[in-house]
Amino acid sequence: MIQKYIKRKVPFYTLYPTQSNWEKINNNENFNSYLEKIIKSNSQLSMYLHFPFCPKQCYFCHCYTVISRKEDHYDKISSSIIKELELLFNAARRFGKKLKITDIHFGGGTPTVIPEQKFEKIIQTIKENIDSDALKEIALEVDPRNDMNSEKLLKYSFYGVNRISLGIQDFDKDVQKAVNRINDYELIDNLLNKKVRETFDSINFDFIFGLPKQTKKSLETTTKKIVSLKPSRITILNMDHRPEIYRHQNAYKEIDLPTDELKIQMYELCTNILILNNYQKIGVNHFALDNDILSKYKNEKKLYRNPNGFSPGWAYDMISVGPSATGKLGNYYYQNIYSVDKYIESIEKKNFPINREKKLNNEDIKRRKIIMDLLNFEELHLKELNDNDILDNNVLYKLEEFVEIDFLNYDEKNQVYSVTDLGSYFINHICNIFDSYKDNKYLSQREFKDGIRSLDRNLNLNKF
Repeated sequence: MIQKYIKRKVPFYTLYPTQSNWEKINNNENFNSYLEKIIKSNSQLSMYLHFPFCPKQCYFCHCYTVISRKEDHYDKISSSIIKELELLFNAARRFGKKLKITDIHFGGGTPTVIPEQKFEKIIQTIKENIDSDALKEIALEVDPRNDMNSEKLLKYSFYGVNRISLGIQDFDKDVQKAVNRINDYELIDNLLNKKVRETFDSINFDFIFGLPKQTKKSLETTTKKIVSLKPSRITILNMDHRPEIYRHQNAYKEIDLPTDELKIQMYELCTNILILNNYQKIGVNHFALDNDILSKYKNEKKLYRNPNGFSPGWAYDMISVGPSATGKLGNYYYQNIYSVDKYIESIEKKNFPINREKKLNNEDIKRRKIIMDLLNFEELHLKELNDNDILDNNVLYKLEEFVEIDFLNYDEKNQVYSVTDLGSYFINHICNIFDSYKDNKYLSQREFKDGIRSLDRNLNLNKF
């Protein structure tokens, strides 16, 4: 019975409803309205900035990236991101407000290739226009390659960066060559010297299972090496092979990929090693040491999942800038234009570069809570399902089936379902039974018009 779930594709529930079910916008009326509500409410906000450029293509990657080594490309898109920030802060000033940004995350792409003077300007623009008392964290995604060293890394702390996230992916040389990403153990070990570790409050590692040439043995070695480096947080990601969309995935041989059955074993292997080494499971492939704030908030049931992943729950909304960036304003989701040239064009016209959106209805809101609580705490309470009129015969049948195939355990006394170790791998399949849009065809965000267009590098760079 488990085979049907191995083969069945379902959305990754970073948000609910998922982006398959958002609409193309005709104007910014909804965005402007929800932004005004958020500004007037004095709500705390997270902020995400997406920098799309990468010097080199990693073959596993699904992120929105444009490959270029030209600093003038980096400079121009950084200038547009600054202009988008100015549009945002001008909107807040019209109501006499400063935004209460609690945390900022620089993602990409490779944000560590943003020219230093532009990075400084971005930080300055933000800090001059927000309530500085609210800001707790600035996080930066770091590619350890591209001439990165501990001195350069430490410079970011002068701008307020206090959390870094390194893309490790794998330490095995054959795997690294297969995915076009070489960063060996010694490079990371040297980069994270004593001064770096003392300077940053939190260090996260990302690594991937299911890569070409990867074996259980090689992945075990990589996982143990990662543990030996003692990052505060670890994210293990399941590689999704979609060469029909991401053409760079044709660069490796499909025969070199682990089978779906082997990927389950890989996930269990990594999870067991991390737990044995004092990492607590936060949820959906995320782990943290016991003294990390995510572990603390998980234990206190305060954990929250925003468009960028798990957060301590400082803020429940996220304002996002940069090409393809996804934001949440109350019961409204939006996504910026993907294509760099169209993004710049919108910014130059002084328009927020919104491309797609979703206004949540009452049914969406109650189902979102069920799904997000499941992702955060890996539990389902029958009373809550009943109270929200979600526990119909179809849902009950699926829950019983999940117990039978060891995705869920059921505590009859407390009427609570809890996710098993095996069920954790299939947690998005469990979420899917509460998805009222599940009969719609699943599409990734890159399968819509602007997403498809953004895959053409020449079109993206026609403004440069």
